[in-house]
Amino acid sequence: MKLGVSYCVHRFKSHELEVLMHKFGALLVLLVLASALMAPRHTATALAESAPKPTTDAITPQAVEAFLNGFTSHALKSYDVPGLAFVMVKDGEVFFSKGYGFADVEKQVPFDPDQTIVRGGSIVKTITALAVMQLAEQGKLDLDADVNQYLTHFKVPDAFDKPVTARQLLHYTAGFDTRFIGIRVESADRVLPLSDYLAHHLTERVRLPGEIRSYNDFEIALAGLLVDEVSGMPYEQYVQENIFNPLGMEGTSIYLPKEDEGRVALGYRSDGQAYPLNYYYLNDAPGAGFNTTALDLARYMIMHLENGKFGAVQLLNEESAKELHTTRFQHDPHLPGIAYTFDEQFWGGLRVLAKSGGAPGFQNRMLLLPDLGMGIYVVQNRDYSAGLVSELEQEFQRRFFPGSDGQPLVKEIPVTDPHELDRYAGYYVRLIDYSEGSLEKVRFLTEQEQVTVDEQGRLRLLGSTLQHVGYNLFQWSDTGNYVAFRENDKGKVTHMFYARTALMRVPWYETYSVQMGLLGFSLVTFLTALIGWLAAGLKRQEKRYGISGSVSLLYVGFLVGLGLLMAPVFAGSDPPWVFSFAPPTELLVLLALPFVGAALTLSLAWQVFRSWKEKRGGWFIRVHNTLILAASVAFLFFLNTWNLLGYRL
Repeated sequence: MKLGVSYCVHRFKSHELEVLMHKFGALLVLLVLASALMAPRHTATALAESAPKPTTDAITPQAVEAFLNGFTSHALKSYDVPGLAFVMVKDGEVFFSKGYGFADVEKQVPFDPDQTIVRGGSIVKTITALAVMQLAEQGKLDLDADVNQYLTHFKVPDAFDKPVTARQLLHYTAGFDTRFIGIRVESADRVLPLSDYLAHHLTERVRLPGEIRSYNDFEIALAGLLVDEVSGMPYEQYVQENIFNPLGMEGTSIYLPKEDEGRVALGYRSDGQAYPLNYYYLNDAPGAGFNTTALDLARYMIMHLENGKFGAVQLLNEESAKELHTTRFQHDPHLPGIAYTFDEQFWGGLRVLAKSGGAPGFQNRMLLLPDLGMGIYVVQNRDYSAGLVSELEQEFQRRFFPGSDGQPLVKEIPVTDPHELDRYAGYYVRLIDYSEGSLEKVRFLTEQEQVTVDEQGRLRLLGSTLQHVGYNLFQWSDTGNYVAFRENDKGKVTHMFYARTALMRVPWYETYSVQMGLLGFSLVTFLTALIGWLAAGLKRQEKRYGISGSVSLLYVGFLVGLGLLMAPVFAGSDPPWVFSFAPPTELLVLLALPFVGAALTLSLAWQVFRSWKEKRGGWFIRVHNTLILAASVAFLFFLNTWNLLGYRL
């Protein structure tokens, strides 16, 4: 059994057979195929099946409590977390539960697994998947049908000559872009009906359906709308009547009832300040959040582990419940996959279904271990503290399942051509919450991951060495976890994968080094222009830098304003959640400046052209103004690359 939040990268062995011989006839091909069929399988699932299965003999309530007492005694303080609740279920019953610290620091209210209501975040995605599966079981919804046949308020636009299906939505593979701004509102009366919200805010489809897993609230929200449309009742009413109430989850709701407000744990910012009660409401609730208690989640986990049954209540038949836990998408056979919103991972030979959930002031983690009939849920109430939950899970795994982390290394396949690995080198960006069409893309400028080739002719990623074990397949030399690459039909590497994470290769002109080079060149040039403008003004010769000085001042002002607007977020004194409500007025004003700058840049181009043609001004001034023009064009290219040119919200 296992706890918490370990975003482990678990992949499994593979010797891929590259059949290059087309000349040797049918007999040789048949022999090769026969030997492949008789060879041991090296997929993630096959290795999990062949590995020794851990036992739960050492896991007793007393042992779990001793472990948690020791862990929380130092972790709550070191992570500055006010409180935490932990619950474990096994064999259809609550095995252990306990709260630590405070749900409300000022009032000294203890964290109670039974009474304390918390924000469950994205764990709600599993609830939406369960609701969809219920309707599919009843024959009201076809998981593989075009979702447009169920939508009555709007239709998903055609793209890629392929429809979107419910199954794709529940695996995050429908190909939609993502957004963060606008998903929250400040009061319940401002929450839009789900159909209205998605009709106006559903993002574009930017990837071929069924090819790439890109974690996305909008895809699950659209699945929630299917529940709304097919059932004939609002999503929140459906899950209340068909999931929460039957399971006796009396403290669980999509939108918090007034009578439950006295039980709610306060979430805390990284500076220690508490968020106000009912700080926000969600427009995309089926994909982003709900309210619950730890022991309510225990009931929910038991239902999953008992194949859709909780006591006398049967929410799903056994076949549907097992399907809900079946892996239906993997980026590569050696990597763990997705099971209807659950992330698959492995502890040695033990398959684990995991789901995390973040919300302002809260971090949640739920783990299901179907082979052991065991489930674990943990929640804590502070921003930016996923590290505590992750450490708790890792330490729990080491304590009760020793030796179950990492994978054995496969025999390395030497690379004969020293330049063969160059095709993998470059910058890659994670597609989790990556927005291609909005200004939110800019935060990924500094989050690119670089693959390099070291002097020994090996790939390096995230500070570790990758060893070559198959075509487009590598293992981390320290953990044995797999990294797979994907190429297009022209043989060019386009994606990298590890665990369930998909990373897209960044075009050369969007790489961190190129973009920071453009930004640095532009900023330095603008500053020299301002210095020249100031110096010329002292000599009453400011006309020499008239337009170039104005455009430089405008662009520097834009950068300073953007920096001041974002500095509290990066410093941690202001949470990033503030931008999820609506674009701040200051941002809307700032975004108007590049339009003015573009117009000034055109004027500057005409001025520079005339100055060279007519030889007006000194040589130094003409060269300087030309550099300022080049910097202006480079800066506009930078802004456009990161969706900061225009109101792309």
